[in-house]
Amino acid sequence: MEFQYITYSLLLIFSSLISIFLSWSAWKRRKVNGALYLCLLFIFVTEWSLTSALEISSTDVMFKIVYAKLSYIGMILIPPLWFLFTLDYTQNQEVIKKPRVIILFLIPIFIIYLALTNDWHGLIWPNITALYTAEGLFLIYQHGPAAIFSAIYSFILILAGLVMVGQNLFKTSHLYQKQAMLIFLAALIPLLSNSIYITNLYPFYFDPTPLAITISGILIVWSIFWYKLLDIMPPAYKGLFESMKNGVVVLDTYERIMDLNPAAEKMLGLDKYCIGQEARDKLEIWDKIAPNGRNDGSTDLKLNNSKNMWIEVQFTPVYSSGLFSGWIYIFEDITKRKGIENRIAKSEKKYRELADLLPQTVFETDENAKLTFMNVYGFLMFGYTQKHLDEGLNILELIIEEERSISKGKVTEVLNGNGSGDEYTAKKWDGSLFPIIIHSNPIFNRGVFEGFRGIIIDISDIKDAEEKIMDSLKEKEVLLQEIHHRVKNNMQIISSLLSLQANHTDNEETVEILKESRGRVKSMAMIHEKLYHGQNIGKLNMVEYLNNLVRDVVRFYSTPSSNIDMDVDVEDIKLNIDTAIPMGLMVNEIVSNSTKYAFPNKNGIITLKLKYVDDYYLLYVSDNGIGLPEDLNIHESSTLGLKLINSLAIQLEGELEIKSNNGTSFLLKFKELKYNERL
Repeated sequence: MEFQYITYSLLLIFSSLISIFLSWSAWKRRKVNGALYLCLLFIFVTEWSLTSALEISSTDVMFKIVYAKLSYIGMILIPPLWFLFTLDYTQNQEVIKKPRVIILFLIPIFIIYLALTNDWHGLIWPNITALYTAEGLFLIYQHGPAAIFSAIYSFILILAGLVMVGQNLFKTSHLYQKQAMLIFLAALIPLLSNSIYITNLYPFYFDPTPLAITISGILIVWSIFWYKLLDIMPPAYKGLFESMKNGVVVLDTYERIMDLNPAAEKMLGLDKYCIGQEARDKLEIWDKIAPNGRNDGSTDLKLNNSKNMWIEVQFTPVYSSGLFSGWIYIFEDITKRKGIENRIAKSEKKYRELADLLPQTVFETDENAKLTFMNVYGFLMFGYTQKHLDEGLNILELIIEEERSISKGKVTEVLNGNGSGDEYTAKKWDGSLFPIIIHSNPIFNRGVFEGFRGIIIDISDIKDAEEKIMDSLKEKEVLLQEIHHRVKNNMQIISSLLSLQANHTDNEETVEILKESRGRVKSMAMIHEKLYHGQNIGKLNMVEYLNNLVRDVVRFYSTPSSNIDMDVDVEDIKLNIDTAIPMGLMVNEIVSNSTKYAFPNKNGIITLKLKYVDDYYLLYVSDNGIGLPEDLNIHESSTLGLKLINSLAIQLEGELEIKSNNGTSFLLKFKELKYNERL
């Protein structure tokens, strides 16, 4: 078998090599929409180019016909693959759903079958004529109805794809317009070439379409490597890219601008004509945002424009099928956010300065109790520095180790808002100790615990003052106890003198007066005795005092034949000495009078009650004796006892009510007297 037209055959082989390369490039990007169809398309372009080269070069009629039949496989399958590619490229996949794609290939497969079996029916080539010329052997193929039908079908698919790509020229950005233009030309050239061949306007005997596809392949190579076909496919800009509020700029691997949206144009002062130019030539801020070997990054910048706009720039690499294909830069207007951050920073600075003015430690911790902030006074108080905080100083390290477990146990109470104001022994950086109080509150952010915030007060001066006060109080307590002791002793001496005097007096009236005076003195002496022996030298326990007083008075004035019972009911009440003395004298007078005069038959009961009701003390003393004389004017009585009772009621600023019904009762309503400073 001899070969002819070597030059044209070599061109077709070169076209095959280009098609193989394009098919491999598309296969690497097969995950991109349309890439798989483009890969298959160039495989069949390769098949068509090779079989065409063999058909032209062959000098045997039989082989020529075989190669012509085989070339139909690529020739008839290319149009539907082209149509499917344009559907994906122009985002019109909904025109034909994937399950229906096979319908496009039913006619091509049937045509291939007719071509391979043409010898039986002649529907593709009814007549094949061998023409021997000086240039070599050529076969002239007469096109039958099946061939004409396949040509019409192919033309319809190719034209439909051209229409979709042509429409896309006016819908996409500048970058994709150039992509679409090259694709449009790459499809148009073989279409025109084949049209010229079919209409017999071509002066040669071989089909120039495979050679035209070589030119198309060069255009596709240009589109892939210069305009990133299959790396950056055109999205639906109207609803996505162009409507984005953030500026977006797409760069290729050489850091050339491949695309940008309107927001980026407005923000950066660019236009569509910068596409294809290097970013460093069009962006004034490029030196600050260039990748410079970084995989990704983010930075805040202030643009030198009339608006003094702050932007946040983020960039990230773009990969297609695992291959690096460029960069995407996102520009966000953060002017408002920066304004808020500046106001927050000023506010934080103001409050930090205020915290530094406080003569107390102000602190904050994280959720692990590590100190994140301490004011200037805190560093002075404890001797630590900011470096210690940066190294993770824990607030528990500010107190002695023995008390740290106590502090840990308080965490739950503090989280519930109940654990503030606890005293600890603090430890300075140099090891010295001093007392402190810690007041703290938990920090929550949207319900999430983030740490503690509080103050620490050095209470060394308070503790020293407390110690001095306690010492002073102890001294005064000892002094008061000694005074009560001496007063009690002196009153007991007076009581003894009165008793001795009564024993040496024959006048009954005088003896009675001395006894009453002795009882009054003893009631006062008893108060000082109770205060002397009690733990509280300022308050007298009325339960013990009144029980003892009533018992002593009744026993003192009773005779051996007397049978007087006592009913004493006193609440747990403590009164100061200014109130207890006049009330004790009043009880002494009432009980002594009841014992002496209320029971002629020496039998009866004396009742005493002391209650606290509605902010008032109620003293109730009664007997079931003969009562007071009917003609007795209580308030104008000349007897010393009643005069003394009225006088004591006035001294207590109380309300006295006296009744004589089935005995005598005294009801005194009073409040505790306030201490009046003596001059």
